[in-house]
Parts: sequence; structure tokens; C-alpha cells
Amino acid sequence: MAHCAGAYQLLPLQYLSAAKIETPMRTNVTGAIMLVKAFRARGCAVRGSGVVLVSSVAAFSGAPGLSAYAAGKAALTGFSRTAASELAAGGLRVNRTAMPGQAGQYLGAEQLEKLRLWHPLGFGEPRDVARAIAFLLAETGRWITGFALVLDGGYTLR
Repeated sequence: MAHCAGAYQLLPLQYLSAAKIETPMRTNVTGAIMLVKAFRARGCAVRGSGVVLVSSVAAFSGAPGLSAYAAGKAALTGFSRTAASELAAGGLRVNRTAMPGQAGQYLGAEQLEKLRLWHPLGFGEPRDVARAIAFLLAETGRWITGFALVLDGGYTLR
């Protein structure tokens, strides 16, 4: 199972309120926790099954306006590692992937070009993430749990 939901919010810290923080946290963290909880329920998952929680490079490399979003995605790190240790006894795996955020759709041409230059391998495509998820969920990932695979075209190298 893959949890690919994300509530992206580009909002400077000064404009955040408790209500505006709740939305990305509910989607990015609470949703993932409840999904994994349901996945591990008796009769749902079989031994050897896996879960991949899709995160964002925002969790590693902060950027202006992404405080609540980055906090929610970073919370997936702690949750995925803890869930992996809890579920391992039942033969279930939990991993996390991180990929570049969606900031590009909010940027002008000049800003988008600057962002492109921060990705030595260029921008990724949905199939890049899908292939990594497939690898982690298939037999090829049977001995991987509690792992974060960063898919960012080299973005976090800067």
C-alpha cells in the first residue's frame, strides 16, 4: 500500500494560524497514521506486505512559506521508523520516499529556472516515484523497512 496524499500549502509563517496548520497535518500525518493502523488490522495485510509513505524533500531542506507542510512531512520520518519497528514482528514493512515538492506550479519562469538548476538530474516525473514505490513494495524490497529513499534528482546535495 502507498500513501501518496499531501496537503501542500505555501504560506509564510506570519500568516499561519492553528487552523491553517491543522489541514496539512491532518492529511500528511494523521491520514498516514490511520491508514497504517487500518493496514495492520487482522485480515487486511499478509505477512511480507509493505507500506510506503510518500513525503517531500521539504522535510529535509526547508524553504520559505513551507513551515506547516514541511513539519507534517518531517513527522512522517518519526512515524515511519516507529511503525516499522512495531510492525516488523508481524512481517510487515514500512518505508518512506521523499520527492521534490510542488512549488514549481507557484513560481514564475525565472524562479522555475533557478529551481531547475538546483536539480542536477533535472525534474523528476511521476513514473520515477511510482517505480521506487513498486521496488519497495515488491519482493525486491522484502528486506527493507524503516528506510527513507530520497528521490530528488540531487536537490538535497546543494
